[in-house]
Order: sequence, then structure tokens, then C-alpha cells
Amino acid sequence: MADYVTETIARAVRTCGTNDPAEIIRSRGIQFAYTERFVKTLGFYVVSNNIRYIRINSLASEREIREATAHELSHDLFDLAAARSGMCFRDSFSYSSSADRLEIRANRGSAELLLPDEAILEPSGYYKYREILERVRARMPLSDERLAAEEASAEFGETCGRDFPSLSEIAEMNDASLFLAEYKVRNLIAKGYDLPLRPEVRADYLKLRGRIASAAAAV
Repeated sequence: MADYVTETIARAVRTCGTNDPAEIIRSRGIQFAYTERFVKTLGFYVVSNNIRYIRINSLASEREIREATAHELSHDLFDLAAARSGMCFRDSFSYSSSADRLEIRANRGSAELLLPDEAILEPSGYYKYREILERVRARMPLSDERLAAEEASAEFGETCGRDFPSLSEIAEMNDASLFLAEYKVRNLIAKGYDLPLRPEVRADYLKLRGRIASAAAAV
């Protein structure tokens, strides 16, 4: 069965004909705007009088604006019912809730929207790792999959791991935050990809940097 997050994002992209979060937001009839009003808020999503609103801090960097916009859109795609019941989704400098299921899901949604699969698969060495994994499976036919994957990961690291960029470098190559790339890795794993890298992922990657809060306070 297709993963709910990745399938929902794929459906939104197909329906709207774009992966631009701002364009999808507008096509879904959401009231969308940039604002400098909030000192510590990067973005928020709320429903009031059955009207959906997304606001993004215009003092953020282009990367932060793009990722925050995708994140708040994901809340509309996944959490509309919760927002209609009165929940406000706000991401700010002080936000931290690594165990929050709704925030983790929105993070996964934004990663799926902004980063194509090949942005991670090709530069991470996935195809080389698959070759190694198949060789390991061939010589360890009775081993369970976990042991085969551990053996393949070790061999990949020893023989060619340095030939490929780190995940942080891959993120920079795609003008994305490391946290967004980490969540994209989680999505690829959910799709069934065997990857040579499996980073820890967190829910708080949309923290607003202090320099933005300081700039907003000065306005």
C-alpha cells in the first residue's frame, strides 16, 4: 500500500500541475500572504469562519520561506479537520516538539513536495549500494535481510562511501536544509528504498533563526 504522506503529496502535485507550494496553496483557495507582523513566527496555518489562512514571515531567507510554505501547505492537506476544530499550527523560533505526530507528518509532506527522489538517490550512492547489497545477498543466501543490509552498508562505507557527498552536502546541492533532506530520506525508506544512509530525523526543523527574530524586532 502506498505511504499516505507521499501519495497525498503526489495527488496534490498531479491535481495542481505543479510542486510549487505557493501555487498549490492558491489553487486550493487558501488565503495566502507574507507578513512582517510577527517577531518570532516563521509561518502559521489556521482556519477561521471556515476560511483557511497561511501566513509566512517575509523576513526569512528564501530557503526558509520555501520550506515553511510547503510545511504549512502540508498542514492543510493533512490536518484540515484539526484546524477547523480550532487548532492553530504555528512554527516559530521557540517551537520544539520532536514527538508531535502532526508536525512530523507536515515535515515529511514538505520534504516530499520540495525534493524529488533522485535528488537523494543518485548523489547518495543508492545505486552503487544496491549493487553491493545484491552481491551480499548472493553470498549470504540464508542470512536475514537485516544482516545483509548491515553487511552491505559496512562494505559500501569501506569501499566507496567517500566517493559520495554527505547528506548535508546533498542538501546544499539542492538548496535545502539538512532537516528537509533527512525527512526526504524517511520518505524514501517508507517507499521501500534500501538506502546507505538512515539519519535521525526531528520535527523541529522549522525553527526560526535568531537573526530573523532580531531583524523583525528591529522593524
